[in-house]
Amino acid sequence: MSEFHSMKPCRTCRQPSVRLVSGEKYFCAIHYRMYHMRVAARKHKKTCPSSADLTKLVEAVVANGMVCVGCRRTMLWITEGPGTRSNVISLQHDRDGTIRLICLGCNSRHQHFPGDTFYQAPEGHKWCHGCERLLPLSGFWISRKNTTGVTTLCKTCCGDRHKIWIEKNAAMLKEKRRIRYQRDKAERIANGLSRRNSRQ
Repeated sequence: MSEFHSMKPCRTCRQPSVRLVSGEKYFCAIHYRMYHMRVAARKHKKTCPSSADLTKLVEAVVANGMVCVGCRRTMLWITEGPGTRSNVISLQHDRDGTIRLICLGCNSRHQHFPGDTFYQAPEGHKWCHGCERLLPLSGFWISRKNTTGVTTLCKTCCGDRHKIWIEKNAAMLKEKRRIRYQRDKAERIANGLSRRNSRQ
């Protein structure tokens, strides 16, 4: 587990460290992220770029203003509070063998697209992994819990899944309605009587 630290210099560049990684490995924000990218690549049995190759990628991203090629948002080296995790820079292994640095949000979305078509998707479009089509954002329901602001499935797929769920759970829904009706019956009667009393 890593924790914030700033007393010792980074073991790579001698800048003030911001993170301590197991034992006596102190890193600045950039080298901390580079260390974790290489560890994650090895853990998931993916191509692990050399430190020199990763440094070249980092220099190119920094020269580009830390802007993600997928979503055009500014990327961060480490999280800066709640809701910033998807902006953290990550190592992307494209299916054609290319290795690049993009934000974690785009890295996650990339997996749902066939091949590497993620980068050719027009602005304001999203891939529905239910029907496997590229659709405009208006084809999805609004969802505040997703970083894209819309559901992961399109409106048609959501409707189809909802119909299947209703069919599977018809008995349970009927029982819930019956219980709710019985529970609210007394309140409806009381409200009905009070309306009659107020008319007189």
